Amino acid sequence: MKIINQKELMMDFLEDYGRLKRSLPILPRDSLDNEDSPYVNSIHVIKNCYYCFDGGIAEDSAYCYFPYKIVDCFDCDYTFESQLCYQCLDCQRCYNCAYCQDCLLCRDCQFCYFCRDCHDCFGCVGLHHHKYCIFNVQYSEKEYFKKVAELKKLPSEQNLKRLKKLSIKYPRRRVASLKTENCPYGNYITNCANSYWIFDGIGDEDSAYLYQSKFCKGSLDMDQAYECEFCYSGKGAFSYQCSHVDLCSHSRDCHYCFRCEYCEHCWGCVNLNKAKYCILNKQYSKEEYFEKINEIKTELGWKMKN
Repeated sequence: MKIINQKELMMDFLEDYGRLKRSLPILPRDSLDNEDSPYVNSIHVIKNCYYCFDGGIAEDSAYCYFPYKIVDCFDCDYTFESQLCYQCLDCQRCYNCAYCQDCLLCRDCQFCYFCRDCHDCFGCVGLHHHKYCIFNVQYSEKEYFKKVAELKKLPSEQNLKRLKKLSIKYPRRRVASLKTENCPYGNYITNCANSYWIFDGIGDEDSAYLYQSKFCKGSLDMDQAYECEFCYSGKGAFSYQCSHVDLCSHSRDCHYCFRCEYCEHCWGCVNLNKAKYCILNKQYSKEEYFEKINEIKTELGWKMKN
């Protein structure tokens, strides 16, 4: 007589969910509300973009990773609310900048690192509220443009090498954060509050262990999450009280779901749209659904409410 392990019984639902995922086709890319934007993935609300990934709200841009509210930007990573930028990294609210890193509120700057509220600077490091500076040396307006015209004729690698040599002479901040409150152990976070272990986040509140997130509240262990509230473990957007979801959006009270949109009260579902009270892609009545869900929660070891 075979003795059945209790742990094996608990894996039935997860195994059925795994088989369902493998049995259905998977879309070649994940994107929402995009227009004239081929070769993109995990990016939403974009127009006339090419080779952009993991972000949202972009227009007339190409070769960008994790962009947010950008226009006419090329070869930029982790760049937010910027326009006419090229080869920028971790920059925010910049205009007409190139080869800049960790810059904020800068305009017409090239080859700059960790500058704030500067314009018309070239090869500068750690400057705040400056203009007409070249490699941290002050020039007059006329001298500046004459010197910059000569420097632009040089190979970009040469200017970058000189910038790197200059940056070593200046101390660096432990973390890069802006307008954050009570957010220990994180980096590259903006307008976040009461959160822990957040990286590359914007507007997150009362959350923890998030990466590449925007405007999440009360959420944990999320990756590439946008406007999720009370969500746990997964990747999604515009969702409420969901867990263990992957590439789901506009959903509510969904768990262990993959590529579901505009769904509510679904468990173990794949590729559903505007569905409700479904388990493993099978439709149930409301009463049958909650009865079956209580059985699954018990099987998975979820704590039941009294």
